[in-house]
Amino acid sequence: MSKGTKLIQKAKILIVEDEPGPQEALTLVLRPFFDIYRAESADAALQTIKDIPDIDVITLDLVLSGRSGVELLQDLKRGHANIEVIIVTGYGALLSATDGFRHGAAAYLVKPFDGMDLLREINIALVIKHRLEGLRGFLADLQRTTQHGLTPEAVRRHLAQNPRLLEHAQAVCRYALQLADSLHLSHTDRQHLELGALLHDIGLLAIDDESAHYQTISELSVEDIHQAHTQIGGRMALDAQLATPIIEIIQYHHERYDGSGYTHRLFGEDIPYLARIVAIANSIDHITSTRALKRLTPREVQAFLKLNAGSRFDPWLIELWRDTW
Repeated sequence: MSKGTKLIQKAKILIVEDEPGPQEALTLVLRPFFDIYRAESADAALQTIKDIPDIDVITLDLVLSGRSGVELLQDLKRGHANIEVIIVTGYGALLSATDGFRHGAAAYLVKPFDGMDLLREINIALVIKHRLEGLRGFLADLQRTTQHGLTPEAVRRHLAQNPRLLEHAQAVCRYALQLADSLHLSHTDRQHLELGALLHDIGLLAIDDESAHYQTISELSVEDIHQAHTQIGGRMALDAQLATPIIEIIQYHHERYDGSGYTHRLFGEDIPYLARIVAIANSIDHITSTRALKRLTPREVQAFLKLNAGSRFDPWLIELWRDTW
């Protein structure tokens, strides 16, 4: 490990699991690296958090005796938003995964889980936790603004601390609204699209040069940490109590229609509609702005969209977009 590298280690992990086999498996994987605590029910988990207030991450089974894991997740995010939660469950339905993310889960693993995948997700969760703590002031300002009514102008003021991010956000918003003109969106959907497009990369405020120096148990790469910006941004939006469609744009704008995107590998129309629009707008700006390594011409953009329809992007939206470009 290089000099000056930080190791996220000996964090406190609470395993919430009522089956002995999975509980032992989780303990075996995590105990060499973290301080481990265990609870077999939602009530026991809440008591453990009361007794040990500095728990960092919880691994949570969705199926528990008494209250469900989703109900416990909701309680945790209301009263202990600083604790990151990773769902580890044998109940692998897409609906339960999206419900988990909607309520603030950092990751979702299906049993039987891979030990290295679990370590990687925990370390990403710890990076997210660290970076969110560094944005407390920004988040508090965003929460106050939301309470008085979040507007595009207010979002631009929040992003002004990072001119490059603001420039990109405004371009993505412009492209997204251009497509929206062909979709006949409702007034509310259009508002959500505009705000979500402006805020889609808000998590990048937490990704700086310091993040690249974190050497974690499972060897997170700089790319891993960069990709976490969708989760960080989603958490910021969730904590600020933004509307669900805005949160979904932030969380899912890097998902791909064929399921190969990040971070949740959603597929096709499982990706929220407005997030699919922003995904296209985001790519358009990346390949046409002055920041691009090779700035594409309008004709080249048309070819790029056609090539990626059905794989990277929603093919129906691409057909509409090509008609407006």
